[in-house]
Amino acid sequence: MAIYKRGQIWYIDYYQNGRRIRDPAGPKKYMAVDLLAERKVSRYKKPIKDILFSDFAKEYAEHSKANKKSWEKELYSINGLLSAFGHNKLSQVTTREIEQYKLKRLERVSKSTVNRNMSCLKHMYQIAIQWGYINSNPAKSIKQYREIANQVRVLSPEEEIKLLNNTSEHLEPIIITALNTGMRKSELLNLKWNNIDFKDKTIYLQDSKSGESAKIPMNIDVYNALKSLKKASEYIFTFKNNKIADIKKGWYNAVKKSGIPKIRFHDLRHTFGSRLVQNGVDIVTVKELMRHKTIEMTMRYTHTLPEHKVKAVEILSKQYGHKSGQNDKSKLNLKLPKTASR
Repeated sequence: MAIYKRGQIWYIDYYQNGRRIRDPAGPKKYMAVDLLAERKVSRYKKPIKDILFSDFAKEYAEHSKANKKSWEKELYSINGLLSAFGHNKLSQVTTREIEQYKLKRLERVSKSTVNRNMSCLKHMYQIAIQWGYINSNPAKSIKQYREIANQVRVLSPEEEIKLLNNTSEHLEPIIITALNTGMRKSELLNLKWNNIDFKDKTIYLQDSKSGESAKIPMNIDVYNALKSLKKASEYIFTFKNNKIADIKKGWYNAVKKSGIPKIRFHDLRHTFGSRLVQNGVDIVTVKELMRHKTIEMTMRYTHTLPEHKVKAVEILSKQYGHKSGQNDKSKLNLKLPKTASR
């Protein structure tokens, strides 16, 4: 076992099960020393039950489904990881192989997607350690890519008209509700009739993303859109009397026919938030309507409207300022005290 430096990164070099392994540890020497010590200890520990990565992935998927709201998204990461490591045992996957997979993925997908894949893999190994399948986490030292925050994409009024004119009959009320409530796609598709109070014009969510119940007011557009639907199921949004499970195909067709560039369904939520700010709704109220945990999450909608900053400072000028040149003492009717002569 040894440590060495290549470029700006320290590595460890050791053998495991007859295989020579070189793992990156990080930019500092102590990282390599600590990692090597960890590997030495793990050599003398035997997993209680070292199983195939593919078998564990099935167990983990069930665990994710039972414990995570976003488990469906995580399945995409799990399936990708299966194609790379499924044939190995959990203990055979090395940090070096994970780094190689990370680089290959980056050739096909964005940095944010790779980061989600790595987060999934790290958590998989954390659970595997808890369940006694393995003693160490080879993904622990894998670094995340620095992501550039996506610019908020907002639907213009003209684009909204195009979209609604080219959408299917069953998708139209979903889009209208999204634009006027800021509800997420999963919340909309799981909406039931017992969540609606037409008398009070309120939508009740028992389980929003934050884990808290929420009351969402309906404006006249949402009220009319929902009131016009037939109660074919306990779920509000249906197609041929069955709950709509996904709108991916319908959304793609509507966007394509409309000729609207780079728009996602989630951008309807961004549009909701941005329009509130545009129309002078205070940021705290916007935060509450969008059910954000922090005000920082809401503040990004103010960045899309630089012209509001110009209007804001102009208000001060009109209210308190003076006309150009009035700061000249000779033009101000001020009586200056006379200085004592000597």
